[in-house]
Amino acid sequence: IVTQVVPPVDSYATAIVEYRSALARYFPREAPDYVSLEGYLAARVLAEAMRRTGPGFDSEKLSVANEMIDCIESTSIPNCMVGLLAALPTTQLTRRLAREGRLHSGYDNQGEAGGDQGITGLNFETLRPRRDVYLDYATILEKIYDREAYFKRVRRMGRLIDRSNRAMSLSMRELLMVARLIWHMQVKQKGIRGSFWNTVLDCAIHNPRALKYVMITMALYLHIGPFSRYVRAHTEEQIALIDTGEQMESRLALPPVPSMRGSGGTLATKAG
Repeated sequence: IVTQVVPPVDSYATAIVEYRSALARYFPREAPDYVSLEGYLAARVLAEAMRRTGPGFDSEKLSVANEMIDCIESTSIPNCMVGLLAALPTTQLTRRLAREGRLHSGYDNQGEAGGDQGITGLNFETLRPRRDVYLDYATILEKIYDREAYFKRVRRMGRLIDRSNRAMSLSMRELLMVARLIWHMQVKQKGIRGSFWNTVLDCAIHNPRALKYVMITMALYLHIGPFSRYVRAHTEEQIALIDTGEQMESRLALPPVPSMRGSGGTLATKAG
């Protein structure tokens, strides 16, 4: 099963138009597709974050939550992946943190979470107080996956999608999926029923050809909404442990052994 977390590649949303322009300029033989679009948008977000925070990957001094929320809202992309930075084995980041003496011992052991950056990550000593980083993370999750904020982004996305040159059609399988979604929203998810129908009506009035994609994106909230609340609760537990002094202090990994290159080859100093 594959879920689409980006708008259609033929959308006329500003970011998607810029993606197609960049692809045509640098890779003229490549056709637009969802994999390269997702990579492009992730790179854009990363570049903007680096521009705002300055040199380094964790050099911000104050809260960056509002800036990240504004960035996500400005894209009108409903499903945005937000996670805690984790240093992965054999990467430049890991080697840098090891040199700086900030890498945690056992940093590559993610346990049952299996590397899920929603509830793991920060396997190193942060420059900002760890509590502040967790607080930013919890704030971002709360704001962007708030029910009304999410459905507002869906409505904006629905208006931006350009399907004017495509036929408006649904297969029998898609009709059944829509019927199941409507039933689920009416019976099982009464708390978001109003937002659901407001979004359907907005799309039907302003851009009915985009309704299928709007329905798919709303269906994703049935998973993303509860999961974001689970991750936020876990993050708030970490904050509470810090406040009560119960969070165990992580051991730091040993720094790499320095080496000296001379005329006789590479010589390594031995610790101990």
